[in-house]
Amino acid sequence: MRTLTMTFKLEAGGTKTYSLQDPVEGLTDAEVRNVMQRMIDKKAVVSGEDVATEIKEAYIRISDREELA
Repeated sequence: MRTLTMTFKLEAGGTKTYSLQDPVEGLTDAEVRNVMQRMIDKKAVVSGEDVATEIKEAYIRISDREELA
């Protein structure tokens, strides 16, 4: 399974992370960061009363599942 993880830095110093399963193949760092910046500009990333002020990181995590015998 592939999971896109986007982490934002918050105004008060914390972080807020969003994870999306099965992102589209071929997604680039520039595309993800562009969307993340638009989310920040629109103040769409909020934790309590704390808003996101910058991008911390973005990456795709790949994991497998193996059934037990």
